[in-house]
Amino acid sequence: MSDYRDASVEIGANEFHKKTGIAAAQRKTESEFKNKYVDSKTGKIQSHLITKRNCPICGHKKGEVTFNKNGFDHILCTCGMVYVPEILKEEHLNLVYSGGEHEKETHDAFRAEPRKTFICEIYRAGLELIEKNGLKSNDCLDVGCSSGLFLEYATGHGYAADGIEPSDYAAEYGKNRGLTITKGYFTADKIEKKYSLVTLWDVLEHCDNPKVILEDSNKVLDEGGILFLQ
Repeated sequence: MSDYRDASVEIGANEFHKKTGIAAAQRKTESEFKNKYVDSKTGKIQSHLITKRNCPICGHKKGEVTFNKNGFDHILCTCGMVYVPEILKEEHLNLVYSGGEHEKETHDAFRAEPRKTFICEIYRAGLELIEKNGLKSNDCLDVGCSSGLFLEYATGHGYAADGIEPSDYAAEYGKNRGLTITKGYFTADKIEKKYSLVTLWDVLEHCDNPKVILEDSNKVLDEGGILFLQ
């Protein structure tokens, strides 16, 4: 059974951006990134930082460049997917986010008002949708859990929630708050049990191969379990 609702629209994305200042912060981060990693002559990411890929949906390399953002071309594939054909190499993925000061500021900001209230309202709408679709048990795995704000919210609402997160800093931040977080990129073989619920909050769009992530998510789901994507 599938269902859909856009929680960010429900609470008002414009109001969220205005009150939290997140749009201004993102513009600042984008500007810093472009100054460091975009070739000013070509307007594209410096070639030694990137690796190429085909469409993550159909696997083909067909389509036209529709726009460039922050140095990355975006192609409209013949299958209808818009994707980035040149992505950062794995060793450069955390270029923007590296540095303890930046990360501490980021994760502290998740828990500062009014941003925390807006984010948790999205979580509330998501859990309401999940429970509406017949969740059998309260055990949950949050993939790409960052520093665990959703884990905290879910635990506070009766869930037994675990997480997995590739950022060492974010994972340690959450573990220091008493949360159960496995460090590393998500693969099914890193998870020792099955769950009634697997959640991916703003994660899938960051994955090089979303099909593999979905397949592995299915492997760690109990029969009749629910996979939730935002």
